[in-house]
Amino acid sequence: MRPVTFGFAFLIACLVATVPAKAGDHVIGVGSHIVIPTPRSGAVTVSNGRVVRAEDLGAGIRVTGRKAGVAAVATSSGTHLVTVLRATAFRTYKALRAEAAGMRGIEVAVDDGALFIRGRLLRADDWDRLAAAAGGGGDYSFRAEIDPLIRDDVSARFDQLAKAAGLPPLDIQLSPATVRIAADRPDLVKRVSAVFAPYGFSAGTAVGALTLEPLVRVQILVTEVRKSHSRRLGVKWPASTEATLLPALRSPGTRGRPLNVELQALEQAGHARVLASPNLLCRSGKEAQFLAGGEYPIKIATNRRQDVVWKRYGVMLRIKPRADFSGRMSIALETEVSTLDKSRDVDGLPALLTNRIESHFDLRESRTIALSGLIRRDQSSGSHGLPILGTLPVLGPLFSSKEFQDDRTELIVFVTPDVLPQEGTP
Repeated sequence: MRPVTFGFAFLIACLVATVPAKAGDHVIGVGSHIVIPTPRSGAVTVSNGRVVRAEDLGAGIRVTGRKAGVAAVATSSGTHLVTVLRATAFRTYKALRAEAAGMRGIEVAVDDGALFIRGRLLRADDWDRLAAAAGGGGDYSFRAEIDPLIRDDVSARFDQLAKAAGLPPLDIQLSPATVRIAADRPDLVKRVSAVFAPYGFSAGTAVGALTLEPLVRVQILVTEVRKSHSRRLGVKWPASTEATLLPALRSPGTRGRPLNVELQALEQAGHARVLASPNLLCRSGKEAQFLAGGEYPIKIATNRRQDVVWKRYGVMLRIKPRADFSGRMSIALETEVSTLDKSRDVDGLPALLTNRIESHFDLRESRTIALSGLIRRDQSSGSHGLPILGTLPVLGPLFSSKEFQDDRTELIVFVTPDVLPQEGTP
């Protein structure tokens, strides 16, 4: 039985330098083993007993992995550098080795405990095969060069992969495979890693990187419609303010046309009027505002100073969307329609008649939302009859008549958000 001794980790470099022949490198997993043939005579030295365990079998040395790391096993015939990988990384290593065996230009390598792909990628499909072999794990990195003839195809594939996962346009570097994410969006790191890790990408934040967000276009129609005609637009009269998801009001290729036609017909007949029709563009996560109206001054006087505060009135919209590039949206909307009411002024300052709606809704695709339930009722009466006779106390009603008019209208806000496509996509 030959002696087996264990040295310290710093002896690795010494062993490699002093032994004239290098017997080879080996990769094993934690709990697995290899047998290194050795002569029956001569001592065996292991640099790190915490990483591997060596057992003398007579005709060889059985080396078993104990924990992830690197150890050198020196015998009289040479030095063997043994890399021990975690169990999951070792399974990935074996799967990648088996898949890469039939590929030209690609090699699976291990250096200082890190598993990676090196060489030259000649076919774009080979990268997909390697990702499938990795089985969704991120235990390796892709460092191979990309052949210039397929670089554009590979880049387009990963852009499409990000889009399908609902990710914003990313700063994707192909060699080595990395994804740089803006420092103010650390929340994206986990999502990006889940998508790109099987392809050997590393994802992390970087100062100076720019992460683009979806651009949301919101078409808004603020209308006032008579009660008897609101059903023509698909809106049922609610008991209170509510948001309604309307059925499809447009056919493909005619964005918003049927709804606009209905409103124009009602407006021409005097049954409705469009108060505002803005189109707002807003970056996901930001806020956009719209005001069609004005401001009137309110003087504020105290013993020490005088000031003027401006009060807004008219049609005011505030929208804050969040969206991804797959078309899913979360919209926060605030709408206010106010008019001056001089009949209720105080010290020359008019009052405001205000209708306000606040809503938050989520959509999987572009649809029209109707915010309704703000009803205004205007009552008026009139009389006509014969002069003098119509005013007599008792006989007057016989010579006159009265007309009563009850006009009820509803403020309806139609909101149609959609995510603008990325540049270069249909």
